[in-house]
Amino acid sequence: MANVQISSSGMICLEYKKPSPTKNNLFLDKDGVLVEVVKRGSDVSSARTIDEISLCSDLNYLEEIKAENNLNLVVVSNQPDLSRGLISIEFIIRMSEMIALEADIDLFIYCPHLKEDNCDCRKPGIGMIEFYRKEYCPTSGQDWFVGDREVDKELARRLGFNFYLVAQPHNEGIACHSALSGNGLIGLTNCL
Repeated sequence: MANVQISSSGMICLEYKKPSPTKNNLFLDKDGVLVEVVKRGSDVSSARTIDEISLCSDLNYLEEIKAENNLNLVVVSNQPDLSRGLISIEFIIRMSEMIALEADIDLFIYCPHLKEDNCDCRKPGIGMIEFYRKEYCPTSGQDWFVGDREVDKELARRLGFNFYLVAQPHNEGIACHSALSGNGLIGLTNCL
């Protein structure tokens, strides 16, 4: 069971294990990295019901990656469907529990805001990472960000993180511009 915290700016934080300040961090996007995206017509979207949740098949590699590289695993994800009223905090908690059971995630941080809210936490803004550093791990070492979208890549660039792109059919334009990419999390084992 997670310790649930809502920040003053509205970010939702689910702590399963207290991250260690002596470890490096592997930040992960949720949709397209840990959970399969859902196609709604031509739009790429997040799951909105339990039935739509399909965990990525290579989630089990994260435990090995975490142990071998002495990492905190932290999910950082935009979830505007919360503000749209299409999903609830209870749904986010349930989905996070499903992921945490499979992948030994330490912490989840979610931004519920819409793009037009112009908040600091919505990726590519760095507010979720700043929150993490203030509340959990003020130091940083060799940090990585794993994502599937341009906003993930831009966030990593802004913070000087290494970036690994999980190649997907919906991000082919990004893949050709990313030095480190692969089909799923298994390719990450060769990068760290």
